[in-house]
Amino acid sequence: MKSRWWMLIVLGAYGAGWFGGRQNSATAAQGGQEAALQAASSAAAGKPTRDSSRKQWGMKLSERAPDDIVAMAKEIPRKDLGPSIEAWFDSYGIGGLDSETVTKAWSLIDAWVVEDFESAWAWANNIQQPASREFVIKAIAGSLSGSDPAKAFECLVSNGDFISSFNDDRLVTLIMNLSKESLAQGPEKLVEFWKKIPSATERVNSFVNVTLEPPPGTDFRALQAAMDRELGKKMERPINPGGVMAAWAKVDRDAAVEYVFARAAAGEEIRDQWSEVRSTIEKQHGSAAASEWAMGMLRELPEGERGSFFIGAQYQNMPGAFFDLLRSGGGSEEETATYLRETLQAGIDQGRPWGISTLLSSMPVEERIDHVKTLRGPKAFEAVRDNAAS
Repeated sequence: MKSRWWMLIVLGAYGAGWFGGRQNSATAAQGGQEAALQAASSAAAGKPTRDSSRKQWGMKLSERAPDDIVAMAKEIPRKDLGPSIEAWFDSYGIGGLDSETVTKAWSLIDAWVVEDFESAWAWANNIQQPASREFVIKAIAGSLSGSDPAKAFECLVSNGDFISSFNDDRLVTLIMNLSKESLAQGPEKLVEFWKKIPSATERVNSFVNVTLEPPPGTDFRALQAAMDRELGKKMERPINPGGVMAAWAKVDRDAAVEYVFARAAAGEEIRDQWSEVRSTIEKQHGSAAASEWAMGMLRELPEGERGSFFIGAQYQNMPGAFFDLLRSGGGSEEETATYLRETLQAGIDQGRPWGISTLLSSMPVEERIDHVKTLRGPKAFEAVRDNAAS
């Protein structure tokens, strides 16, 4: 009761008129595990029943040493090679493929692709089990990434939305190199390239960032604006472009910061952009200097824009980072209280009021009440009612 009574006081106050008016190859096993999780039930998914010889080949694949696995591509009859690999995957069941097995599978598929791409590709596209099909298609793309990057990319994006993470360094390098080629042709070409990469489904549990390296003379504003406009949020794809804001901050910090703050003032999310800019300054001048610089920037912003900045950078979801930024930047108690209230108000105005819960949760009841009493607008009552910290 005591932990909630302050909220009742606040809500009652509304009725009284208080208120006037929201990884590298070391992790390859994870990708392999995801590809094999459902493989044990592949027969139930519509795959033809495998005869005993294919199961036997699958057992031999499991037992064969890594340095001898390539020979199996020639030993197994071509018509049985694909189903035998699937039988091999099936034998791991719920436990998934370990890193050694993933590496063996890549080597075996590499050998097949070199020998006969067409039959390997035909088999890959006929695999009924979705996770296994994606694993094999990625492996084929990895096989081609060095010899025929364009064809490798075409294979990679052919299967629709991804259900597993990018854990093959060959694919990351492929995307990085093709991004560089696209960027050399201008911002729109880069965006056009990245839009071809399918989205990540909710099953994807880790994401890879590719650091872009804009060449001299790049129009950073046009490039970042095109990416923000066309590519959506980070983690929309299992692999994402980054590094533009960091590169921009090195060339023209003021312009980069102005771009970030303008987006925040317009109600846009800026977490990734702001993180790159601040990280660049930290690397150049140290953490303390970066915090002092950030605090100086905030002091120069108009009242309404400060709250929008904290909401856009998603500090309302990170109370520790919020208060640490103000404290390490030399903010006074009065400034901290002011910026907190501006952030709560901006959250209500933008329909993102959960800072009422997160940012106030560690405060004494009396302080919480003091802060929420300052909130205004027709949505304030509902926001406090639904998000009040206990």
